[in-house]
Amino acid sequence: MLVPFSIDPEAMPMDGTARGPRRHSHERLIEQWLTRGLLVFAGPRRDESAIVAKIATLPQDLRTMWKAALRIGRTSPGPAGWPGLEYLESMEDLRPLQGVVRLACLETVLHETIIPWTAEWLVSYELYLTTGKWLGSSAVHTAKTTGR
Repeated sequence: MLVPFSIDPEAMPMDGTARGPRRHSHERLIEQWLTRGLLVFAGPRRDESAIVAKIATLPQDLRTMWKAALRIGRTSPGPAGWPGLEYLESMEDLRPLQGVVRLACLETVLHETIIPWTAEWLVSYELYLTTGKWLGSSAVHTAKTTGR
């Protein structure tokens, strides 16, 4: 099962993070996206999205990785009229994503950890869907039964 997720473009540069760890974090996120994820972007066209605009400003090595991933990665536009995570002002602003996105990576979360955490979460979520047990760190989760 694919995990639909969205990224606040402002979280992508990871300013203040050393080059090696920053590259490794982006590599891990891209790897998890390509194998387990569906990147949800704001706007009707991916090429005009804020994520693609932010990728164009990343250092050359990261920009090259992201552009290659965009050619093969699964993407989807978000709900009509949704402006994107970069305009999030309150939790209420996440309501349009309910049922569309399972994970939102926000810039307001420490940017030194959000990209590595997202990659790890995607793996943990896929394992949870398979086993019914949360094997990642943090809160214990149990599988929901739908009665079907």
